[in-house]
Amino acid sequence: MINDNDDDKNIQSDDIAETIQEESELEKLKKEIEELCKVNEEYLAGWKRAKADYANLEAQSGKRLNIALERELADVFLRFLPIYETFSMALEHFTDTPDETRKGLETALGEFWKTFKDLGVEKIKTEGASDPNFHEVIMKQEKEGIEPEQIIQEVAAGYTLSGKLLRAAKVIVAE
Repeated sequence: MINDNDDDKNIQSDDIAETIQEESELEKLKKEIEELCKVNEEYLAGWKRAKADYANLEAQSGKRLNIALERELADVFLRFLPIYETFSMALEHFTDTPDETRKGLETALGEFWKTFKDLGVEKIKTEGASDPNFHEVIMKQEKEGIEPEQIIQEVAAGYTLSGKLLRAAKVIVAE
């Protein structure tokens, strides 16, 4: 029986050693899993930062593109404006021309203006009080019955593009 007892003790000590070794391996695996989770979280955080940076870059690029397009559009309008105004002045002098010629010029000017409006160009109103943000006062005149700083006459039209000033309207105001 002494032998059986020794065998049982050996088996138990082998089981204990095996259990300790398994627990040690389990602890190593738990630590490895924790380390891998930390690395995974770092990669995920880096990916999220990169994704946010890319979204910001896209937004900034879109804004820059819109600004560049708006500047180009303003430049194109300002290049066509003298042509439009020349035709407008010519139309004022075509009072004695045949109706067909006058209607043709009116149609051409109408198409010009329709295109300008479609692109966001608006003519500045020159009625009521002058606004230094949109009107350039080139002369003051005394006019009975009209309050000071009220616009009397438009000398040159002014324009905005999408609400931003392209050219101030030149006006004469009451003193």
